[in-house]
Amino acid sequence: DHKPSEKIEDSVENIWPGLWEMLANLPSDAEITNEVIVYRGMEEYTYDVRISPVRDWSDQVLSRLMVIRDISVRKRAEARVLESEERYRLLAKISTDIITRHDPHGKFLYISPACLATLGYNPEELVGESLFDYIHPDDREQALKAHVRILCEPRTHTLSCRFRRKDGEYIWVETSSRTIYAAGRDGGGPNEIVAVSRDITERKFAEDALLSERERLLVTLESIGDGVLALDAEGCVVLANTKAEEHLAALADVCVGEELTRLGSRSLESFLVPPPRGEA
Repeated sequence: DHKPSEKIEDSVENIWPGLWEMLANLPSDAEITNEVIVYRGMEEYTYDVRISPVRDWSDQVLSRLMVIRDISVRKRAEARVLESEERYRLLAKISTDIITRHDPHGKFLYISPACLATLGYNPEELVGESLFDYIHPDDREQALKAHVRILCEPRTHTLSCRFRRKDGEYIWVETSSRTIYAAGRDGGGPNEIVAVSRDITERKFAEDALLSERERLLVTLESIGDGVLALDAEGCVVLANTKAEEHLAALADVCVGEELTRLGSRSLESFLVPPPRGEA
């Protein structure tokens, strides 16, 4: 808060008591580097202090050269980064999903503790390994193509593939990934990929079972001589065998996926209203 000229020839003890206490306990010929914290009101300021002895021709210490640099902004930024990393580590620790970081070539840089419960590996067993070595051979080409898209397109990508557990079994995992750039999209290339993966094996088996059941149903419907169709709550045709498709085209000029409102000259509602009692 003072002009530099006002402090010339003043003592360090008067200008900066805390720094004087540090100097008083050090040999006069010591080379030191230290950080000094000063409070101004509620604000904390950090200074990088470097002190070197100034010697004459006979190597005697004449004085000390002090270089002081305000590093408060940097220290506050570092504190924010550390706080953010701590939150990230906590999230990764408690999450049941597997959180991973990869380099642009696909090597694991980090893998969260959930890896042990889901895949059977301790995280350190996978760090440095290529993720493609653990993907099912039949899914590897698809995964490699997706990896290229992830590196090139700055958005989140989702991929489902089979991943090998430690016991040798493969499970289905669904992974959402996004590339982190070194200095922004235009300022640097891809730095690493952050991904979140979850086990979807049961869901995948259920989907496959439903698909198989649908295929069996279609085979059965095709073997029936009559036209059979199914409507959803909005009256759209969601399923129809070949005979039903022929009838729909002739009677209503609609096909699967379209709304059915009439059959011939009669409205669909007239077919859905039950006849009066006593009438067939």
